[in-house]
Amino acid sequence: MTPARALVSWLFLLVVAFANGAVRQLAYPATLDDFAARQVSTGTGAIALGLTIWLLLRRWPIASSRRGWATGALWVVLTVAFEAAMVRGGGRPWSDVGAQYALWRGSLWPLLLLWILAAPAVLSAIRRSGVAVGTT
Repeated sequence: MTPARALVSWLFLLVVAFANGAVRQLAYPATLDDFAARQVSTGTGAIALGLTIWLLLRRWPIASSRRGWATGALWVVLTVAFEAAMVRGGGRPWSDVGAQYALWRGSLWPLLLLWILAAPAVLSAIRRSGVAVGTT
């Protein structure tokens, strides 16, 4: 996957993340408080992003582990920058940005970022090994 394709791929991931956030805002408040909704949303987001990455890798395979980690690193940098810009652009303080990374307070956002970092390398390795169903 070239850097340009990695950027285009990230835009697809952004659409999936927005859809996941919309579901969190519309569907979960009836049964979950904000903290629990964010926890559930992180899980559903990890699954949705993983499936999207899997499909993107079918279209634009990654030939090496090194390239997979580089792609994941690019996606994490773009995601963190975008998230910070959204929070700050909404007039909220830097402390709100930092709170998203408070794993010790139950925030799962850092784990989702780790998944975004690792997924291109891990899923590419699985695809290259031919272990998973539908890899032909």
